[in-house]
Amino acid sequence: MPDYLEYTSDSDHNFKAALLKIPEAVHIFGRLDQHITAMIQHLGRLPELTARDAFFFIGTFVLIFQRQSRNGFSLLCRRMSYDALLVLRPGIEAVIFAYRIFREPRLLEVWARRNDNFREFSQQFRRAEIPGDMPHRDAIAREIDFLNDHWAHPSINYFASSVAIADREIRVHFFDHNDQQYFLVLLSFLDICIKSAEVFRRIWTDRFNVFVTSTDDEFRRLADDFGTLKARWRERTGR
Repeated sequence: MPDYLEYTSDSDHNFKAALLKIPEAVHIFGRLDQHITAMIQHLGRLPELTARDAFFFIGTFVLIFQRQSRNGFSLLCRRMSYDALLVLRPGIEAVIFAYRIFREPRLLEVWARRNDNFREFSQQFRRAEIPGDMPHRDAIAREIDFLNDHWAHPSINYFASSVAIADREIRVHFFDHNDQQYFLVLLSFLDICIKSAEVFRRIWTDRFNVFVTSTDDEFRRLADDFGTLKARWRERTGR
């Protein structure tokens, strides 16, 4: 087991190597991140938007998603996919919360009063079905379930992907050691981030349609370029 300074040095080395080895993935994530920034900046230029408006807080959920996806992707570049997906999880949940409030603005007060009425919060934000008209509803729900089953808790599923047990030795992998698995997680991460951005674009459509239509071609090119990358990486992923 490396000491802490060696561990951080290896992490930094992996990050710098990723910029050279997976530039297409880095470029796609960078373009997606710029798109999210543009969405937030658009809200900031609207003088009528105040803290009394549900969209004000929906914008906060977008920022939470951006923070979590940025930090998660940085960890992926360090070949720390386990940590990356755990970091992304609250970002995915922020997408779902934002869409719930978009569909039912009264839920903003339920969300804000979580500590006063946890039962109501739990019913509306944890137990209630994800709205059926949310873009990529099933794929996002599957991702949350997968993270809960395989990554969020030290269950046998977690051990199967993170721990190697040999004769008289137990080894926990700090960095991704299986290239095929690493590239599968990397593509899955980008895929769910693009789908999440599409959810936010759907929310923006009702009130900020000009922004959505003016950036539609750019966003479609991003999605198409990601599809091309997936096809090119079939040998790396085995799929």
